[in-house]
Amino acid sequence: MKKIWLMLLMVCSVCAFNACSDNESDENGEDEDSIEQTIAEINMQDTVLVGQKVLVKGKEFKTTAKLYLDDVKLDAVIEPDASGMYFILPEDFQPGVYRLSAVQGGKTTVLKEKVVVLEADDVTGMVKAISIEEVNGLNETFEFVYADGKIVTIRHIYTMDEYGGDDYEEYALTKAGEMQIDEINVAYEGNTIVVNPLGGVSYTYNLEDGKVVSGVEEGWTLEELGMFWTYEGDYLQNLDWLGDYVYEGGNLVQVVVDNFDFTDSMYRNIEGFDLVAWMYYSNYSIFYGNLSLFMPHILNCCGKTSENLPVKHRCVEGEEENVFDVNYALEGEKITGVSFKRINGMHESECKITLSYY
Repeated sequence: MKKIWLMLLMVCSVCAFNACSDNESDENGEDEDSIEQTIAEINMQDTVLVGQKVLVKGKEFKTTAKLYLDDVKLDAVIEPDASGMYFILPEDFQPGVYRLSAVQGGKTTVLKEKVVVLEADDVTGMVKAISIEEVNGLNETFEFVYADGKIVTIRHIYTMDEYGGDDYEEYALTKAGEMQIDEINVAYEGNTIVVNPLGGVSYTYNLEDGKVVSGVEEGWTLEELGMFWTYEGDYLQNLDWLGDYVYEGGNLVQVVVDNFDFTDSMYRNIEGFDLVAWMYYSNYSIFYGNLSLFMPHILNCCGKTSENLPVKHRCVEGEEENVFDVNYALEGEKITGVSFKRINGMHESECKITLSYY
């Protein structure tokens, strides 16, 4: 009889223990499945600033997930659709190199081996992001992180719509309709700038008097596959892989066959950020989305830039010339939007550029 009672007591104890465990699991919002699931497909920038909002995109995030930089727990919040988490580094966070990890369901997952934390400059008023939307073409967004007044990280987000993907299939950066996100790091070393990655490889640019004069892809020499920039005074005159640049009255009126008219312009170019160059870059038939050629413009090392912003866009097709107005949107004194039309071949399209600022 005593043995029977002892067995019943043991069974009740096990059931009670399991019930407590289940309740504890429910209270924590975890179940057996969540413990087995691993956070995956992480996407975030390599360099972050103190005080900056940082988004960590990924799959299988749970509400119980905790983020850490080394052993420092972050005040992180999960996105409403559980597509990632975001955090803001406090002003007193120590700059340095950290490992980002997540603890979820009792399991620790390293999300990024190396995250560089930089002390924030006073970047108020500097361009935070620029987006280029070309109806029937390539749509791109570039987000910038600065240190010591220079761009150190570029987050490049781009898609190609169906028309653009078909029309420029040979040069397309991505398949039609697919979104791609690239994290580009920029390192300044004396008279060289190393950009990595561009198209999966590193590029080195060589400067003289602050102006880029040559560049080459990793694994090649300048003699084999170099890019070369030449100048007339302080103004860029030619990029050998692209063609001629023509300046008149301190403004860039032509790159290869694309033309802008600056007559009686009321708007000034953005200091330290060459918006005029971006307007030429938006013509996909010139740069074909080749960032290795355009990167020195992004990094503002192509000599003097245009003083003003254009008012007309001139499209020449054979003997026919079409002239379109360039329209601007402003918030206070800052340019926040540009729009103009162009003709490539038989197709007329509209380009829209939007800017945001710190």
